[in-house]
Formats: sequence, C-alpha cells, structure tokens
Amino acid sequence: MFECIESGIEKYKEHGHIYVTGDFNARTANLPDFLERDRFLDTNIELDYINLPERVNKDHVIDAHGRRLVYLCKTTNLFIGNGRLDEDKHLGSFTFYNNNGASTVDYLLIQFNNLKHITSFKIKPPNEFSGHCPICFCINRKPAQLISRDDAPTH
Repeated sequence: MFECIESGIEKYKEHGHIYVTGDFNARTANLPDFLERDRFLDTNIELDYINLPERVNKDHVIDAHGRRLVYLCKTTNLFIGNGRLDEDKHLGSFTFYNNNGASTVDYLLIQFNNLKHITSFKIKPPNEFSGHCPICFCINRKPAQLISRDDAPTH
C-alpha cells in the first residue's frame, strides 16, 4: 500500500499541491515525521521547518505501519497534519474507536508549504456507521488571477 501511495505522490507532485488523507491503519505515536535539520548539514539543502508546529498524538502506540507511514513522510517531504492544525493542534485526537479502545490511524498528510492554506482542521466524533472519525478540513487557495485579453502581454 505505501509503495503505491509513494508512487502516486512522486507522479503528481510536479503537477500541483499534494494532500493525502484516509485510513492508513498506522499508529505513529509522536514519531518525528521529517528529517531533522542536522542531518542536512553536509548538503546545500536549506529547510524552513523551524516554524513547523509540534505534532501531538493521544495514541502512544507505534506499530510497523506507523513506522512505514513516518518513513513515507520523510521520503516525500509530507507532514502529518493531525495534532498540528487548528482545532486538533496540541490535542492529537483519536480517530478510531472500537471495543478494544481508541487509536489514531486516520491522517492528513500535507506539504510544508501548504500548511498555511489549511484554514480549519477538526476530528469529528464517530457515528453509527463507522468507528472511524471523520477528518474535516478546509483548504483556502486564492484562485489564479485572471488576465483579460487587453492586459495580456504580447511577445
């Protein structure tokens, strides 16, 4: 599954903004989801992750899929939005409930530059149809400015 997701991200990242959301069946606890700055000291890569909000997660369990999801984030430069954004910031709410307890397995993965475009993010309670909690978020992207024919450059 993760190889297919990574392949899709690599295929489409040159064509626009990447947002990936859904049930990853992955428990990540608070594993770092990005490569730390000091690992790049020997290269020319400059990362502007200083303002990246700390990620919080009520689920303290790490499983193999969680490690794989975090690895996917690191290799594709995506970040986990859960526990970082809007109403879930500093909370890291559970996203799945069943008779065995609660866990966080549903996520929003996002590019660093697109964090500022998420105007709301909320984990809603589960309903009678599923133990999974809906992840609701809004993306506010300004539309491209239209150029009238009179204003269009001529070459």
